[in-house]
Amino acid sequence: CVTRMRTPHDLGAAFSYESMADEATFVLGPALVGLASASRPAAPLLLATALVVLAGVPFALGAPRSEPRDADVPHDSGPRPSILTVLLRVAPAVVVMASIGTFFGAVQAGTTQRAVLLGNPAAAGLVYALMGIGSALMSLAVVALPDAWRLHHRILLGGGVMSLCMAAVSAVSSLGATAAFLALTGFFVGPTMVSAFTVAERRAPAGGTAVAMTALSGAVTVGVSAGSALGGWLAQGDPAHAYLFASAASIVIVLVALGAAVSGHNPRHTH
Repeated sequence: CVTRMRTPHDLGAAFSYESMADEATFVLGPALVGLASASRPAAPLLLATALVVLAGVPFALGAPRSEPRDADVPHDSGPRPSILTVLLRVAPAVVVMASIGTFFGAVQAGTTQRAVLLGNPAAAGLVYALMGIGSALMSLAVVALPDAWRLHHRILLGGGVMSLCMAAVSAVSSLGATAAFLALTGFFVGPTMVSAFTVAERRAPAGGTAVAMTALSGAVTVGVSAGSALGGWLAQGDPAHAYLFASAASIVIVLVALGAAVSGHNPRHTH
């Protein structure tokens, strides 16, 4: 849908919606699992099946045919850039999105283990989902941020606050305090995701936008898997270890933003 956007403001709104949808997928999903599992263990699987049948299938059948638009075709009618060329150009944004996915997976693992140790496993999904509320709201509101605030500065701030909040979560022990810090963290996750999508769109060569967007979406999914696996292993000893792992993933985001700013690749966000 990126190639269908006619103005920079519309493009920013599209990225905001994309980030909100990602949040709904990776953060609100566990909350639905927690609510569904309260009735019977098989309920989450039945819920997943219902979502695929009632949402996924109609979308697949009704989605418009994907045809190249002028906005994503090189004007010189030359060959499209190779996948490797596109990936190299958008590598910083891919690393940021993979780190955000790792952050999601590690936080979910730590929150689940903490809830289990406190004797309230059903609350894990709900506590984790609090991070998605603020993130979804800020993802939609990010288009209102001033143009003078450069994209990499936004990513730098978001990664820094995410890291500090996870360090704080690792130091507390109650679900209430965990929920409060996760809710605060969410307000910085969403804008970071939107900014990463926008950076990739700006850095992608002509004709490579689709590859860039696909790479970012895939990076989040791979990151969630890696974060859940390693975060779950770390949380077995102490949930704080999973949160510290999430903090480390956020530091990677900070380092990427700093590197991009120093190298001069610091595009402005225009609406």
